[in-house]
Amino acid sequence: TLADAKAAKAALDGTLADAETALQSSDGRLQAAAAKAAQLSTTTADALKGAASVDANKLVAKVTVALQDAAKARTERDQAEAARRAAADKIDRATKALDAAEDVVKAATTAKEAAETELKLSKAEQIKTTAALAAAKTEVDTAEASRKKAEDAVAAARAAAAAAGQPIRAAAFAPDGSVVATAGDDRLIHTWSAENGAAFDVLKGHAAPITALAFSADGTFTSTASDGISLAWNPAPVWKVERAIGTDGPGSPFVDRVNALAFSPDGKFLAIGGGEPSRGGDIKILDVQSGAAAQSAPQTTAQSAPKFAREFPNLHTDAVLALEFSPDGKFLASGAADKVARVIDLATGKAVKSFEGHTHHILSLAWSLDGRTLATAGADAVVKVWDTLSGDRKKNIEGYDKEVTAVRFVGAGDQLITASGDSKVRLVGLDGKEVRTFPDVADFMQSAAVSADGKTVIAGGQDGVLRVWNAADGRGLDAFKK
Repeated sequence: TLADAKAAKAALDGTLADAETALQSSDGRLQAAAAKAAQLSTTTADALKGAASVDANKLVAKVTVALQDAAKARTERDQAEAARRAAADKIDRATKALDAAEDVVKAATTAKEAAETELKLSKAEQIKTTAALAAAKTEVDTAEASRKKAEDAVAAARAAAAAAGQPIRAAAFAPDGSVVATAGDDRLIHTWSAENGAAFDVLKGHAAPITALAFSADGTFTSTASDGISLAWNPAPVWKVERAIGTDGPGSPFVDRVNALAFSPDGKFLAIGGGEPSRGGDIKILDVQSGAAAQSAPQTTAQSAPKFAREFPNLHTDAVLALEFSPDGKFLASGAADKVARVIDLATGKAVKSFEGHTHHILSLAWSLDGRTLATAGADAVVKVWDTLSGDRKKNIEGYDKEVTAVRFVGAGDQLITASGDSKVRLVGLDGKEVRTFPDVADFMQSAAVSADGKTVIAGGQDGVLRVWNAADGRGLDAFKK
C-alpha cells in the first residue's frame, strides 16, 4: 500500500544516512592513517640520514603498522561506499515503488470521484423521475376528475333534456319583473333571470304535474298541482346559523383571532387558521359533518369544545393569514405573518414544502388547477409564483404600489386575478405581464374571487362596494352597494 511504501522509503532513508556517516568516518580514519604513515616515513628517512642512534627497525615497524592501518581504513571506506551505493539503490527502488503507489492512489481517487459524480447524477435523475411521475399522477387525477365532471354534466344534460321534453303548464313573473317561474309535467318549479335567462333554482315538492303558478306582492308564490295540492314558496334563500365554533371567552379552542378559512374541494372539511401575533400560528381542520355539535351557549368546560380532525399547532412562528386546499384535496397551503408559506401533506400531517422570499406578511395564496403551481401575495407588494414539486420560485410579479391582498387563478389557464391596496384589480399572466386592469375601482381593495368556470370576477374593498366583471373582456356586470 501507499502507507507501507512510504514507511519503507523512510527506513531506507535512515539506512542511507547511516551509510553516508560510516563512509565519512572511514574517510577520516583513512586520511589520518595516510598522514601518520607519511609522517613516519619522513621521520624515518631523516633519522636514517642524521641520527645513527635511532633504531631503524623500530621506525620501520611503526611505518608498517601505519601503512596497515591505512590499508584497513581504505578497505572500510570501500565497504562503506558499497553500503552507501546499495542503500542508494534500495532508495531508488523504494522511490519508484512509492511513485507507483501514488499513481495507484490517484487512479483510485479519480475512479471514486467519477463514481460519486455518477451517483449524484443518478440521484438527480431519480428526483426528476419521481417529480415527473408525481406530475403525471396529478395530471391523471385531474383528467379523471374532469372525466367524471363531464360524465356528471352529460347525465345532468340528459336529465334536463328528458325533462325539457315534458310540457310546461304554468309560468309567472315576480312583481318586480326580475324573476320568472315555470312549472309543468316534470313536477318541478324552475326559476330564471328575466333579464338574461340564467337559471336560478329548481324547487321540488309536488308529486303530480303542476298546473298553476301565482306570485304574491311580497315575492313569494303559490303552485298548484293536478292532484289538488297547493304549496307556498319563498324563492329567496333563508340563511340561518347552523353552529358556532369557539367563543369570545376562555373556553374557546382558538388562541386569538381566526384570520383564514378554507373548505376542502369535497366540502367535508374546513381549515381554520389563526394564532397569537408574534408568538405562533395555528391551523385546525374541522370535519364539517361530525366534528362539532351546534353550540347555542358559551362553552364552559373543556369537554364541550369541538373535536378537530387534525391540528397543526405552531406550524408558523406568527399568525396564519391565508389557507387554501390543493385541487385534489391532498395538500393544504398556508401563509402567515412570519413571511413564510408552507404546504402540508394531509395524509402524513407533515409540512413537505416551505416557500421563503417575501419580506412582509403573506396575505393570500392560490393553487393552479393542476396543483403544480402556487401563487402567494404579500404585504411587500409582490406576488410570487412557486413550483410546488421542486419548491423553486418561478417568478416575481411586481409593479404594485401597495400590499397585494388577494390572488386567484383564472380557471385552468396561466393567468391570475389580483387585488391590491393601490385601488386596482388586475388580470396578470404568470410571466408577470399585465393583461388588463378592471374598471371602476376607487378604493383600497381587500378581496377578490373568480367563478369556477373562470368567466366571472368579483372583488370588494374599503368603500363597501362588491363589484362584478366579465373576466374575458373586463366589462363591468354589476355593483352591489351597502
